[in-house]
Amino acid sequence: MLIDRRKLEKNLPKKGFRLENSKDRYYYFYYKGQDTGIWTKVSHTLKMRELADCLVKEVKRQLQLDTNRQAVELCHCQMSEADYIAILKAKNIIKAV
Repeated sequence: MLIDRRKLEKNLPKKGFRLENSKDRYYYFYYKGQDTGIWTKVSHTLKMRELADCLVKEVKRQLQLDTNRQAVELCHCQMSEADYIAILKAKNIIKAV
């Protein structure tokens, strides 16, 4: 499974992630205005148009997801922000209020 880097960078902000530019691009997930500690890193390298399986696995781990498919679905807007939040609540990563 591949993730298109441009889609990833376009869709993460729609899911509650905020971009912090540095040497690389870091996206931090905010829930109810607070940083959750969940983040992922996207390289500035223009040659990297798609993230291969090894990087999809890393994105999955960084975003606290269970499968590579979930990472692809989140990054390609097939998973809503509400679905992502539900996964995080089920894993007690963020608290249900």
